[in-house]
Amino acid sequence: MIDLNPKSFVEMIAPARTFGFKDQFQELSELGLIKGGSLKNALVCDGDKWVNPPLRFDNEPIRHKILDLIGDLALVGLPKAQILVYKGSHSLNALLASSLKN
Repeated sequence: MIDLNPKSFVEMIAPARTFGFKDQFQELSELGLIKGGSLKNALVCDGDKWVNPPLRFDNEPIRHKILDLIGDLALVGLPKAQILVYKGSHSLNALLASSLKN
């Protein structure tokens, strides 16, 4: 659990890079979905190993999912709440944000 505040966000959440899977790279690239992605700013997973270690945190992909959630909820004003996420995604975050907005 992270007690989210400006200091913990900057130190523990913001540095977490996005991630993707090596076998999806070609398709995502052809669709124009990873235009700014590179091995310098994103983690790439190949089976059970990372193509470009080291990770900034042992649980860096999870921290990036938290970063995604914070960004998506910021669109509706960052509600003060305790949130438990299972298999989070931008589409799930958008549904939550939409339900909070209404």
